[in-house]
Amino acid sequence: MPGALGYNVRFGIRPDRLHLTYQKYADQLVDPAKPSIDLRSLNVGVPYYVAVEAFNESGVATLSRVQRIR
Repeated sequence: MPGALGYNVRFGIRPDRLHLTYQKYADQLVDPAKPSIDLRSLNVGVPYYVAVEAFNESGVATLSRVQRIR
């Protein structure tokens, strides 16, 4: 998202329970034009669901669509 100061990556083991959050500031990204984040706290063999929300000094954007990851 242009103008984002950072991103909240919300994740969990059910799509309706994204209780865990990983926060990354835009200036910490390797390529801000193509943001990507490694989540290294996931368990092998467990399906996770993830959604992202951008934030800046005005507040938090709408949560993205929930995606299943492996």
